[in-house]
Amino acid sequence: MTAFTYRFVPAMRYMKHLVDQGTIGQPYHFRNHRLQDWGQRGLGWRQVAKLAGSGEIGDMLSHRIDFAHLLLGPMSRLVAHTRIYHPVRSGQPSDLEDWAAIICDFTIGATGVMESSKIATGHNESMWSPDFVEVNGSDGSIRYDTQRPHEVFVAKKGDKAFSRIELPKEFLVVPGSPRDPKQGDPLFVFRYDQTWEFIDAIRNQRRCVPSFYEGALAQGVIDAALQSEREKRWVDVSGLQGALAR
Repeated sequence: MTAFTYRFVPAMRYMKHLVDQGTIGQPYHFRNHRLQDWGQRGLGWRQVAKLAGSGEIGDMLSHRIDFAHLLLGPMSRLVAHTRIYHPVRSGQPSDLEDWAAIICDFTIGATGVMESSKIATGHNESMWSPDFVEVNGSDGSIRYDTQRPHEVFVAKKGDKAFSRIELPKEFLVVPGSPRDPKQGDPLFVFRYDQTWEFIDAIRNQRRCVPSFYEGALAQGVIDAALQSEREKRWVDVSGLQGALAR
């Protein structure tokens, strides 16, 4: 399993359902931002390139790359930019990016914009900081925030504003999970479903989702983004799926 935890947020699962069933028509744009405020305090292994490989791209933007794959499928090309604002954190060298952004094209023809930051002052951190995802299409748009795990916002063509939609009961828990959706803090208890998926896959000898395959797809995009930053150019990622299939 690759622990793309936020796939298990009920609102994300419902958002995918709405996109798949054509609620917004042909997808045009994907966008997200993950904004946290860690200031200049130490990040442990996350601030050391030889241990982490990358900074904000691998840490937080990796989950949003998976969102993009989940909702709109594979990307065809991308360009990225990163920035180190604090080369020293809590007295220790930090050689990894604090901020990152990716612009991409999807194979289906849509475009994407992703941004993630550890230094968005005033935005707190963890589940209390903004994690916003939106998809625009020919017939409408859908957006969601992990701070609102049991609702999404939808606007159809001609609407003057987004409307709040509470999730149908069947989307509050992953099918098969014994979790009671009425128990616990909704900001955290969806993680139980991730654990259930992992254990149930082992017990029943089935493919776990998200698997190493989904992880490898995201890592391929991360590697391409880092290459794009180094070489200051667009990078083709259209062959990722085929390469992994082999």
